[in-house]
Amino acid sequence: MYQAKITFSSLSDSSTTSASLDQAESEASSTQAACNCQGCKDINIPFQPQLSAVKDERPILTRWYELYPWITVCSENRKIFCYLCRAAKANNLLSVTPTRKYQPAFVEDGFNNFKKAIDRFRAHEDSNMHKEVVLKRSTGVRVDTLLSTQLATDQLYHRTMLMKLLSTIKFLVRQGLPLRGKHDGDDPEGNLAQLLLLRAEEDKKMLRWLKQRDYLSPEIVNEIITKMGQFVLRDILSHVKESRFYSILADEATDVSHQEQMCLSVRWIDEDLNVHEDGLGLFQLPDTKACTVFSAIKDILIRCTLPLCSIRGQAYDGASTMSGIRNGVQALMKSEVPEALYVHCLAHNLNLVLKDVTNKSELVRNVMDFIYNLVQLIRFSPKRLSLFDSLRKDIALQGDGSTPSLRVLCPTRWTVRHTAINSILRNYQVLIDALEIIQKGHDEYAAKANGLLGRMECFDTYFALKLAYLVFSASEQLSINLQAVDLTIQEATTGASLLASHLKALRTESKFDQFYSSVCEESKHFTEEPKLPRQRKLPKRYNTGSTAHQYTDPKSRFRRAYYEVLELAGGEIDRRFDQKDMKIIKEIEILLLNAANGRPYDIEILPPSVKSFLEKDFDLKRLCTHLALVADMVKQATPQVTTVTNIRTIAQAINSNHIYKKMLSEVFMLLSLYFTFPVTTASAERSFSALRRLKTFLRSTMTECRLNNLFLLYVHKHRTDRIDLLAIAKDFISVNSRRQRYFGEF
Repeated sequence: MYQAKITFSSLSDSSTTSASLDQAESEASSTQAACNCQGCKDINIPFQPQLSAVKDERPILTRWYELYPWITVCSENRKIFCYLCRAAKANNLLSVTPTRKYQPAFVEDGFNNFKKAIDRFRAHEDSNMHKEVVLKRSTGVRVDTLLSTQLATDQLYHRTMLMKLLSTIKFLVRQGLPLRGKHDGDDPEGNLAQLLLLRAEEDKKMLRWLKQRDYLSPEIVNEIITKMGQFVLRDILSHVKESRFYSILADEATDVSHQEQMCLSVRWIDEDLNVHEDGLGLFQLPDTKACTVFSAIKDILIRCTLPLCSIRGQAYDGASTMSGIRNGVQALMKSEVPEALYVHCLAHNLNLVLKDVTNKSELVRNVMDFIYNLVQLIRFSPKRLSLFDSLRKDIALQGDGSTPSLRVLCPTRWTVRHTAINSILRNYQVLIDALEIIQKGHDEYAAKANGLLGRMECFDTYFALKLAYLVFSASEQLSINLQAVDLTIQEATTGASLLASHLKALRTESKFDQFYSSVCEESKHFTEEPKLPRQRKLPKRYNTGSTAHQYTDPKSRFRRAYYEVLELAGGEIDRRFDQKDMKIIKEIEILLLNAANGRPYDIEILPPSVKSFLEKDFDLKRLCTHLALVADMVKQATPQVTTVTNIRTIAQAINSNHIYKKMLSEVFMLLSLYFTFPVTTASAERSFSALRRLKTFLRSTMTECRLNNLFLLYVHKHRTDRIDLLAIAKDFISVNSRRQRYFGEF
């Protein structure tokens, strides 16, 4: 059966008047009356006879009937008609407009220019009139109705494909995967194109859409990513604005393209006193001056419509740009918002404690350099690393147990260095064996291995490793806890004081004797006996008349180093965790705990700095009245608690009943203020791990807008999962009228 290839275009209304109907009927009857051959009598079926040739005329070839089944022949006049178009005109099925005219040669007059027969046949088949007739004969419906139905079908198909595109992009950005490959041409290599092709295996209709490549350009993809990123950002800001107070956390890092990126996060409290820290994005800085960073932070908050007057805390690192008391970022922020209390990140402070201990203790400093050189020698050579691994596996097969691989010293987080120290201690014998083999070589690394081997056979090295591990491993657990999002000042200072107390408790003669004995027992198989270093005589020009202290035995020398390291660590913790603005929060903490335990309290005797801090947000008399009810509320909500020692107990009590929040509104707001105060910038620093995964060497040219939106969608995965793709699609379609015609309405 003959089928024509159909394309659709805009058609005018094909309704006709009764006069035109009468005219068409009269023309059809006159055409039929003009000839009495079989082809003209019955115009609804083709008449395709084999006519004999006539002298001086081109014949009608029978093979034309197979190629063009619509041909019907007038045998008397030797002319060709299109029986489809001829019957359609007789039945008034043609939509004739000034731009859509039927061809009289195949409808009324007949075609007999057989010299150009094939070209004219093809032109007629491709004409809109012929296609319209074929379509109408197959459906029996008017073209305008068919086009309307077809348009609605196409728009539904386009909307379906758009939703699949949105869901595919959402998956890729949530996982932090690149969307485009090396090039997106006829042979796409990107993840987006390949994932769409994979989905097309289940839905064959997608193949046609992918071949057309409609709305798959990089500009369209970037627009969709931007709309998704804006959805996540609006979701974050809507929750932050519901909270009365918020704090800001900021940190900077350099990306792979050597651009300075600042991550700004906000800490806010919801109606159930749960703590949230959400990143607002990455922002490129032209320089790291305090005024530049402050202007960037202020501009970001204004663009996000977050009022500066609601800031109650700010947390940065200890760089002078951020922490300067006169021209630092925290000072500039306080000049506009005096209530924005500043805290130097406590996790960063703990790192600085260990760094100071390392720098001030000669024994620990030297052993850190030793670890760095040893790991560099072994790990960064495939040949030497293979030797080390084979020796380590041999020892494991002998039944001595498996040992960890060598770990590199972390350049930023000092507390993590205990894993590198532990890997050296656990593989001490393996490293000695490996260095003995390496030193037999004839290259420059043989000399280095010989020097490191001499260090490993020295008791000082093993003692320093054990001492460093003692301090660093004890600090690691505090570092992990300090990185918790919902950590409070009370919990942070309690953990710091616990660590300081632990280190000070180790500063006893019995603890040292126990430690020294265990080190001597473990090292007797690896190192030589402990001994005193050779005393050096000072030159006369440096001789001041006093003699240097001389140790009587090796143990006294190591005792001094042991006490020195523990004293430095404990003292640095006490000093660095006692910050000026933290005292205000501690006074609020004492006020709440005294009220919860029924102990006397008086707001009037609070330090002036605390009173001035509270007066802006609280009615102090009303707050005093509400504090008087806290003890009874805690007893009712938590009768099993006899003494309140943690602020979280008060928060759990006030959350247990909604009426408590209304009756003790000032206390609830004071708790919100207390939990809003930041402790660390760990959430901002974690964002740089996401930055390293998103902006890699192969993706280093992406724009700041694209990077920022990818960051929001990747970091806030739980919010990305809640993206309303239907709302994104509607917003995307509403941009211009062309998209509205192409996709229609949802």
